[in-house]
Amino acid sequence: MKKSTQQEKPLALLLGPQENLLKRWAAALPAWRCQRYTTCQEVLQAPAWRTQQPGILLLDDTLMREDNRVPILGLSQHLGGLPILLMGGHAEQEFEVDLLHQGVRGFCEREAPATLISKAVETLRAGETWLPRRVMARVIDTLSASPPRPLTRSADQEKLVLLTPREMQVARLVVDGLNNKLIARRLTVSERTVKAHLTHIFQKLDIKSRLNLALLLQES
Repeated sequence: MKKSTQQEKPLALLLGPQENLLKRWAAALPAWRCQRYTTCQEVLQAPAWRTQQPGILLLDDTLMREDNRVPILGLSQHLGGLPILLMGGHAEQEFEVDLLHQGVRGFCEREAPATLISKAVETLRAGETWLPRRVMARVIDTLSASPPRPLTRSADQEKLVLLTPREMQVARLVVDGLNNKLIARRLTVSERTVKAHLTHIFQKLDIKSRLNLALLLQES
């Protein structure tokens, strides 16, 4: 019975060189069946995820150093495009944007409290992103300053035609880094109106955050 209960739990992969940290992260996720690995190769060769699709990967960012770089994009794709929660320090601005394009959906301190780690994991599981405000601001600033990437339009990008001219205007201001109050001032409307526009934008584009919106517009 106990084994059956364990199999019913979602699978979390924990990847990092320090076993004590991996155990600490696992303890913060009692609702998950956690598998711990110390190298990328161990993850790729492990049988656990072959019988159960993992729901998330917690990755220690010390493995991102140039002398031991983890191929995040290949790892994420190989494991079915699972979301990655990067645990640790702070990457360079443009590097953070690249990571978001490669499967990273959240950044969390390596020594964060268990309650915070659990909340971050459940947020990613719900399809949202987990970014500190300062990281969100840096990412949006970088996106607004970068030229659009020459990508083939995806089905998500095609949804942009569903937006009204006013909604597109609001969306562009979000990408420029303006908060609701500043957008309201720029458009001479109330903050409540701005919030209503954002609600409609998120619904039409089937997204859940300002970051998702910024990434979508940056690729369009």
